[in-house]
Amino acid sequence: MNRYRLATLLLGFVLGAAFMHAFSASRIEQLLIENERLVHSIQETEASLENLRSSLGRRPRHVVEEVLISCELVGAGDRTEVEKALRPLGARFIGREVSELDPALVHDIFHERLLETKEHTYNIQVVSIVLASRTLVNVRAREVKKAEASWP
Repeated sequence: MNRYRLATLLLGFVLGAAFMHAFSASRIEQLLIENERLVHSIQETEASLENLRSSLGRRPRHVVEEVLISCELVGAGDRTEVEKALRPLGARFIGREVSELDPALVHDIFHERLLETKEHTYNIQVVSIVLASRTLVNVRAREVKKAEASWP
């Protein structure tokens, strides 16, 4: 009878450990993804800060301090993945005077762009642009199939 209880106790420990491992693995994966997003955000902020510091020496009147990308996703996909991929395009405006920016050029940089991410390809459409010290670019992203995304 004691062997039966000992075997049941050991089986309970093994099953409990297996369930804890499965639960912990998914949570750790979520935390790793969040960590990667935050590290990328810190790197972008540091780059923006460096651009702003370099522009302070020139004493411009109105300088682009931040470029915010807002994405409306049509269909399947990950909105944050699209915004993350578009941020480097907007980062080139940080530190420049707002009066020197050409709205048509800013529009053309984002509009009708085929954006490839790890899992999807998106067609980007510009909805609106606000040029100010906190520049805002609103885009609409529509997932396209790989066959549609290729150039002729």
